[in-house]
Amino acid sequence: MGELAQYLYDPNDAQLFLSLCDSPEMHQKTLETSQSIIDFACIVFAHGILEGCIYEYLTTTTIVSPERWECYVKRKKVELVTFKEVSFEQIRNDKIEKLLGSDVKR
Repeated sequence: MGELAQYLYDPNDAQLFLSLCDSPEMHQKTLETSQSIIDFACIVFAHGILEGCIYEYLTTTTIVSPERWECYVKRKKVELVTFKEVSFEQIRNDKIEKLLGSDVKR
């Protein structure tokens, strides 16, 4: 709008304003601006896809090899009564799932 603003001060000069809006230069600028907007949207979309792929990969690694995730959850607190009711593997898997669902997913 910066370039057009100089032409808006004189409302009687509508023909000049319309010729400027319909010029090849304005068409080119509109195309460039539109392409930039599309490029930025694609980057955001691709970033979301990449994050989803990484999250799925990490989730798969917790299923295949949960012991490799123990270093990330080894200092998490567990109530003593939980040991009577649930196995170590289940506690570990729950802590890993909670870690993936909160910290990693963000």
